[in-house]
Amino acid sequence: MVIGPFINASAVLLGGVFGALLSQRLPERIRVSMTSIFGLASLGIGILLVVKCANLPAMVLATLLGALIGEICLLEKGVNTVGRQSA
Repeated sequence: MVIGPFINASAVLLGGVFGALLSQRLPERIRVSMTSIFGLASLGIGILLVVKCANLPAMVLATLLGALIGEICLLEKGVNTVGRQSA
């Protein structure tokens, strides 16, 4: 049985819970810095994975199609609406 996805999901859920509980105790400047650090880390990982990608045209096409479908379906607007309703 593959347990990797379950471990990943558990880590994401635990991280979300701890982040929600502890974020109010952190100063604003640290929260902003952490967001920037995680964003830059994600960008770096993405660049490394793109460089290793054997099927770059397929990846670019999938990204373009995903963006096009998201724009046509107004996914960002729907996600923002759900976010505002849950807050």
